[in-house]
Amino acid sequence: MGNQNGNSTIAYNNFKLMPKIPYMIFEKLIMNTSDSAENMWKAIKYATTDAVSKPNLTFKQKKTMLWTPDAVNSSQENLFNVFLKALVPSSLNTAGEQIQLRIYKLLTKPYSNTEAIIAYQFDIITQEATCMILDEDGIMVERVDYIEACLLDILNGSDINIGSSKFSFAPIDPMTSNTINSSFSIDNSKSLFGTSMRLALRYVNAETGGLCGG
Repeated sequence: MGNQNGNSTIAYNNFKLMPKIPYMIFEKLIMNTSDSAENMWKAIKYATTDAVSKPNLTFKQKKTMLWTPDAVNSSQENLFNVFLKALVPSSLNTAGEQIQLRIYKLLTKPYSNTEAIIAYQFDIITQEATCMILDEDGIMVERVDYIEACLLDILNGSDINIGSSKFSFAPIDPMTSNTINSSFSIDNSKSLFGTSMRLALRYVNAETGGLCGG
């Protein structure tokens, strides 16, 4: 369906698909069967240092890691690892051994009446007790760094079949030069910490108004 602005002569960006993007990112991650993807899911699921050496997760196991309001035990958010929202009321302070990945829209910057830059944030959070992991070479590394590297290997330059460009971990234009980065920005000064990583894409879905897209 096109824009409902009544304008039948000039094309304007239609943002109806924008709310679907976080889930489309999640689908991209669970459908990917590369070593980076399989190891990333194990690093998120298993809190032990030998997580990467465990058997790969099944598609069903990966999908049930995502919290949704209608999921079984949805009130027990500490049972899930992936959230398509920024805030999770159940504090990690009392969650036991848990690693979280949160995916959500950070900002939308219009570039013209038919283009916008949309940036998405990936919060990777671990407790201090689960912060180390053995990588593929048996080297002890920081878990958040490991998950971030896997995410970038999968998503940087990838196409999620929306917008007019691929996901990028580099400024698409000067408008995103201060936005696209990774920073240590999450901690409670005691038991948990994490990194916020941001990627962007150019969103173009230009349509004229009326009942049908022009």
